[in-house]
Amino acid sequence: MGTRVTRAAPHLSLEEVKRRMKREPRWWVRQQWWIIYHALVEPRQAEEIARHTGVSIPTVRRVIAATRDPTDQRPILKMAQDEGRFGRISVPRRAWAPPGIRPRSPRQVVREYTYVYAAVAPAEGKMTSLILPMADTAMMNLFLEHVATTFADYFIVMQVDQAGWHQANDLQVPENIRLIPQPAYSPQLNPTEHIWEDLREKQFPNVACSSLDEVIDRLCEGLIQLESEPQRLRSMTYFPHFRRAS
Repeated sequence: MGTRVTRAAPHLSLEEVKRRMKREPRWWVRQQWWIIYHALVEPRQAEEIARHTGVSIPTVRRVIAATRDPTDQRPILKMAQDEGRFGRISVPRRAWAPPGIRPRSPRQVVREYTYVYAAVAPAEGKMTSLILPMADTAMMNLFLEHVATTFADYFIVMQVDQAGWHQANDLQVPENIRLIPQPAYSPQLNPTEHIWEDLREKQFPNVACSSLDEVIDRLCEGLIQLESEPQRLRSMTYFPHFRRAS
């Protein structure tokens, strides 16, 4: 058993926490308020709070970690994050051609890949990205540190999917980032998916790359162009749930 005391920052009065806990119709949200209530009334080890509330220890730590220090005055930046895999397997796409001419498209199957990690702030039209060799917890830690440094003047609330490396025990989330998992099997809710579609359409139209370096060069070109066009980025990624949260 650990010795770290689990506390909840006093954002709300104890009476307000009780009120929300009683009136909230969704059981899983009531459960979160129950955890926060215990951490407010009697700060103690996560193992003890988990035993009293009937949830797992990681659940207690995740709920408490999602709170923000009330003295933090940095503006909130709402972002969405995802990873996209790009490689040398070419995909034939539709192409314009003069009447009577059948266009020819190169085709190859070479299993070499790289991964783009990207985080976008749809309302502001801001984006940052890294090209990394694989998708795992170590690479996610590097990317989160990059995002935290790039937007150090903000407190970041980041939407992520439920990939294993987004929930791993070894994941290191910087102090100015909070991760919010989207529902499972719902990539259509993540604005970053539109970035992958744009890159594939604009940078890899009927192209057979001769090397992985060529793939990376094309990705760099496309990502830099997107970052330089905030209005286009905003039009691609400003999904309704981000508009409602603004």
